[in-house]
Order: sequence, then structure tokens, then C-alpha cells
Amino acid sequence: MARCRHAGTAGVSFAAKLTPYRILDLTDHRGAMCSAILGSLGAEVILVEGPDGRGRRRRSHEPDGRSLEWWALRRGARSCVIHDRNELLELVAGADAVIESPDPGLGLDHDELRTINPGLVHTTITAFGSTGPKTDWAASDLTIAASACSAAITGDADRAPLRITAPQSWLHAGSHGAVYPCDPGDADPANPLEPPDPWVAIVCETEHHWESLCEVLEADGHAVPAELAGLDAPGRVARSDDIDAVVGAWAAARTPAETEAALQAAGIPAHANQNGLGCLVDPQLNHRGH
Repeated sequence: MARCRHAGTAGVSFAAKLTPYRILDLTDHRGAMCSAILGSLGAEVILVEGPDGRGRRRRSHEPDGRSLEWWALRRGARSCVIHDRNELLELVAGADAVIESPDPGLGLDHDELRTINPGLVHTTITAFGSTGPKTDWAASDLTIAASACSAAITGDADRAPLRITAPQSWLHAGSHGAVYPCDPGDADPANPLEPPDPWVAIVCETEHHWESLCEVLEADGHAVPAELAGLDAPGRVARSDDIDAVVGAWAAARTPAETEAALQAAGIPAHANQNGLGCLVDPQLNHRGH
């Protein structure tokens, strides 16, 4: 186990407020901001990794393959390599808190953790929460922005919703995870309204997402031309206008709800763009008590 140099803020009196506390960090990029904040406040953050390390330690498109995001958000943490679940549970027994950001359905069992350590604080950072009708939805920074109204209020009213340049959604989620306890509530009203505009955020972050999107369109009679379907990621970026036209023609024949349902069923991150009214009646937000 190796300790990195702590990058606290000189002259700030709150930097050691959490010094007595040990935090087990099981997050990926979706929750890294949470542990970064707690570490900056003096907590002992232990980044739990498998023998092959964690994703985003290295990224091929960055200088020397080293992830600048990783070094920025993992500063001051210790790294602990484990080989099985039993070793993880041993660490849980001596921790004050566990933070995780699992894929849907893959999180740790809260009751099991509290049996091992009754005083444990267990924080799970996910796109839509661990309960509710959208719990299992695929998501990305862009589709979360679409679901949460931030895309609807960014840009000009007579143009498509505008994404904030730097990814923000997971950073906000991580900061709230560090400082904001949330009561999920138990309300679950129906959502009778369509979003007030026709936009849907669709994201293909992986080759699998792109292949699945092509399959969805082909099954629906809107096959992506072979010259586009066979492109690699850089090629798709170069032909993005052509791809947007094909996908847009398919989506234009559907409501936002139909579009996102078809894509989510294929595991593709997609969400209708919601304004404030849409958020007020969103069944997932109401289920979670927001």
C-alpha cells in the first residue's frame, strides 16, 4: 500500500476536519469527485483496486498515456490491491464509509455491509439512483444533462440544446455525494406529459453502443448506410453530420418517449431533453423524492 503526497490547500483551516475518518473508494470516474473532496478535507481515502488497477489510470489520447483526470481526482489517496470479495469485506470492517459508483444492479448489498460494520456510511453514486423506473437505464454525462434540465436552459431557444463543453454531471453527483444526505422518499406519480421540445440526447460511447444503434435502426426500416456503419470512431467523428441526418430521420418519426425507450432497450444511453416542467413530473425524480 503506497501513499501519494497529500495535495491539501495551504492556509485553509478546514483541510483536516475529516482526518479521523477512513473512506473506502470503489468509484470509477462517476464518483471520483466525491472522494477527492473528502480527501481534501483530511479523510484517509483508500482506493480499492483489483490486480490490474482501475479504469482511466491510463488513456491513450493523453500525453504519455497518463490520465490527467486520474491524477487530478485521485490526488492524496492510497491504493490498496485486493484479490477477492473476502478481502474487501475485511476492509469494510475497519472503514467509516464506503463510496461506490456501480453499473445498474451491480452495487454492494447495503444490509450485508451494515451487518459487518453497523456504523458504516454507504454512499452509492449512480445516474438515476438505486430504485425507481429508470434505475437500470444506460446513461452518460450528456443524457443525464438532458434528463435534469441543464441542457434545456443552455444555448439559444431556436437551436438544439447545447452541451456544456466539459462533462459536468458526474462532478456534480460526486460533490453532492460528499456533502448532501438525500432521503429518497416514496412518491411515484405517473408522468402524463411529453417533453415540450423534440430533442433527445443519444450517446454512443463504445463500439458496442454504435453497433447496437445500427441494429435498432435497421430493424426499424432505417438502416444506416454501409459506408457509415463500418466507420471506426475517428471516421464517425469526421462524418458526424451525415450520421446525425440518418439518426435524426429515424427519430423524427417517433415521440421522445418512444425514441428513448427503443434505445434504452438496446442498452444505448438516451434521454429526452427535459425542461423544468418535465423534471417536475419525471417519475424517476419523484420516486427519489427530488
